[in-house]
Amino acid sequence: MAAAVCVITGAVFAASVGCSDEKNTNIDSAGTFGAEVFVTVRGPGRVTTNGPGIDCPGQCAAKHVVAARGEESGLKLKAIPEPGASFRGWTFETTAVSSAGRGPSNCNPITRSAEPSSVSAGQLEITLPFGETTGAPPEGQESACQLHAKVPLAYRLVAEFGPSGGLPDGGGDGSADGGTPEIVDGIANVKGADIGMSGTTLYFLATGSGGHSIWMIEQPSKPAPPKPYLRPVTGATSYTITLFRVEPHAGLIFQSNFGLQYGTTHLANAPACDGIAVDATRTVYCRTSGGSLVTWRNGYYNESPVTLYTGLPAGRALAVDLDSNNLYIGITTGTNHAIASASRAGDGGAIALSPRVEGRPYAASGLQAFGFRLWWVESSDLLWFSVYGPPKTMATSLGPADNAAARTAPNIIDDSGNVDTNTYWMATPTTIYFASYDGTTRPLVRDQDIAGIAADSIYVYWTRSTDGLIRRFPRRGF
Repeated sequence: MAAAVCVITGAVFAASVGCSDEKNTNIDSAGTFGAEVFVTVRGPGRVTTNGPGIDCPGQCAAKHVVAARGEESGLKLKAIPEPGASFRGWTFETTAVSSAGRGPSNCNPITRSAEPSSVSAGQLEITLPFGETTGAPPEGQESACQLHAKVPLAYRLVAEFGPSGGLPDGGGDGSADGGTPEIVDGIANVKGADIGMSGTTLYFLATGSGGHSIWMIEQPSKPAPPKPYLRPVTGATSYTITLFRVEPHAGLIFQSNFGLQYGTTHLANAPACDGIAVDATRTVYCRTSGGSLVTWRNGYYNESPVTLYTGLPAGRALAVDLDSNNLYIGITTGTNHAIASASRAGDGGAIALSPRVEGRPYAASGLQAFGFRLWWVESSDLLWFSVYGPPKTMATSLGPADNAAARTAPNIIDDSGNVDTNTYWMATPTTIYFASYDGTTRPLVRDQDIAGIAADSIYVYWTRSTDGLIRRFPRRGF
């Protein structure tokens, strides 16, 4: 369910259902030491505080400021599952926020929401420490608002709830443990290769005796038969698609034996690409096999590409981060692997790289970058996560249903159906997982021969490598 957006005393926050118009709780309106809290509830449950302010859904934002330091240690939150439900955990957003200070609303400084190290994601009751921070005055108001730059710590967090019981079964292991998926539709005589969601359109890459084909379903939450988007070429030559990528907010891009294509547009004079990406301005990026990075800007697809950088080291992974104006590439040097960044404002010369993640034993694939976070998978079949520093594993094990000896690299996608947008879905051949930005993964459903995954705000969709059916399952609070 998409979150409703509510405004309370100048602070914007999200809640899974309706919000009240009660004012925030200000113990000391002139203070700067305390906590400003914004809560989102997903699934069957609610969150309350040890005092007035938070009872969410309903009242989901509160500001607590203490008159003297040490008077209170912090704000306590309690997660309360509904009957038959269980608590799945807390996650924190560390995004830029406009914090309500003691000055006029036009002086609210910009700070980055906090993520306390002392909080355990799985605890029903947590304490958000009080504190203060100095933010940046609004642009153009630096002089007038400098005195109001110090504000309480801001916390933006999500409480996730879901039904109790076993993991739903997609029909692959023969068990009956919580539900089976719906069949959206299918295509005869093909097998699923990949799938992706952009806006409200689902793209399905299939393979058959006539080569690759691409199909589309508009608004798949309201099933309709797939429409042909790209069929095999009639005659002796058929499509062989080597790269297929669906950007949640920018559409479909793929490379075939007929060149590079963005949507229905063929890009002029495209070289062979090892990695492809598209940003929100619909600029297309190609990491060439020859060690260059070239681009086509929106409106110039029929012209030769512009060289952004030369001298890229060996590797294939490529991602674009809209928050930081950076691009990221995977690097392979012998048996060592790394991820590095560069500015998207290249001048055609040799690339200058800043190392981000080093010393990896496997090459990164499925690289994603958003909100100063990197996500990728390795052939060790684990999803990895980094905030521009040493990586930590997001899942020490992906469950006993996966045969470690027969694993293949998982599929990872940006969660286009999530209002936070900084979460992901991943799939091994037998399990689909929700990957949260707090460094954890949570299983949603089991199946077999999973080939590709996609998500909107209601369902998760997937294909199998053994048939041409598209399956879906409710997000269940994720």
